[in-house]
Amino acid sequence: QITINEVMRRMAEKLEVPVVGCQDAHYVDRDDVEGHEGIWAIRTRNTFDDPVGYGPRDDLEGKRHRPYYSTREYWLKDGHHMLNEELTTESNERRLGTLKQSDLEESAKIADRIGDVVIEKKLHLPKYAFIPDFSQAGCATVDNCESSHYHPGDIEVGETIDLSSFNYLCELIAKGYERVYERGWLDRTDEHRERLARELSDIKDAGLSDYFLIVWDVVSWTRAVGIPLGPGRGSAAGSMVSFCLQITEVDPLKYGLIWERFYNAGRKGSLADIDIDVGKKYREVVLEYIKVRFGENRVAQIVTFNTLGTKAALKDTAKILGKSGMAFEDANVMTRFIPLKHNQPVSIADAIEQSDSIAEYAEKNPRLFRIAQKLEGCPKSRGTHAAGVVISDEDFSEGFPLRWNTKEKKLMTEWDMAVLDSMGYLKLDILGLKTMDVLKQIEDKVNGKS
Repeated sequence: QITINEVMRRMAEKLEVPVVGCQDAHYVDRDDVEGHEGIWAIRTRNTFDDPVGYGPRDDLEGKRHRPYYSTREYWLKDGHHMLNEELTTESNERRLGTLKQSDLEESAKIADRIGDVVIEKKLHLPKYAFIPDFSQAGCATVDNCESSHYHPGDIEVGETIDLSSFNYLCELIAKGYERVYERGWLDRTDEHRERLARELSDIKDAGLSDYFLIVWDVVSWTRAVGIPLGPGRGSAAGSMVSFCLQITEVDPLKYGLIWERFYNAGRKGSLADIDIDVGKKYREVVLEYIKVRFGENRVAQIVTFNTLGTKAALKDTAKILGKSGMAFEDANVMTRFIPLKHNQPVSIADAIEQSDSIAEYAEKNPRLFRIAQKLEGCPKSRGTHAAGVVISDEDFSEGFPLRWNTKEKKLMTEWDMAVLDSMGYLKLDILGLKTMDVLKQIEDKVNGKS
């Protein structure tokens, strides 16, 4: 590092540009080093007893080497510690680094140029793309704007209105109402009129028309091509709009389900959440349709991070400590004493306070508990969310964080569900259920199709 720094400084002098002092930090505090080494050992399936190194060595004697940094100084230092940091030379000697006070001042100048950044949440809801004079397989045909449109409001029969997202949503609801309730739109009951008016008022105020149209589009296409669909999951069954659009097959008024459980004015600024259940073997087909319909460069599956909980942190730490740790059977017994809150294990710190048994274990195994507390809550691995797919309102090339999933050979987001929700992106939960496949097989056999 010293040699590289000296070369960089000579280059800066030759080019007449300032040198900026910076550092390579992998963890925040100096005492986080054991946690950093611990998470690496967990990910590489090593123990602290394994020889350190980055490649095959003659002295490993058949043992697995574990990745190890040449120094334990990769913590986030202040200016004083940066100036007084010792580095390793090519001859493996330790001497003071080459950083100067002026280098740190240049770094501070850059920081001073950066203004306050406030990330405001806004809905990244795609505008639903109409297809005039084109009927998707089995989906409702989108009429031209000259045609008369039905509207849930009190309008004159035959009145012409513009084909906005909200107006088209209302048209679909009117047609769907006549289909699911088997009565004319103008003959709807007062209860139906009041319920739809309330739901549509919230939908319009929150700007969710395009959301419902997108979900309707996906569900309608899925049903039209014969892919098995669930009748509706969760709070979405409390929406009469969803029932009229046949997104769900449950009449919320018949079963006393409330709209506000699904969405209410207090949630304005966030999207609704409708889960779609399809046959497991058809899920990829549905995802492919979504990519084709809304843009391959705007649709991606969502990452999920598997974090170390209380019990996993203790068990994994006991394992990576090797001989100085604890046998798996003993660690398993130990974690049984962890108290629960709302049916979930409390944190390690709370467990020590609340359980005499855990406190005794902590006293006898201080290093194990110290490292485990550093690892608690850390991401252990990442995978693909079982159901989630994001549909962006702009191309991912505009700055959306993505990664290539080498196992599944596809792009996926680097933001998980919680972050996507906080950023206002549209997420669809398309869950593939084997149950739906079985029901489809039974239905086909009953109908003599197989």
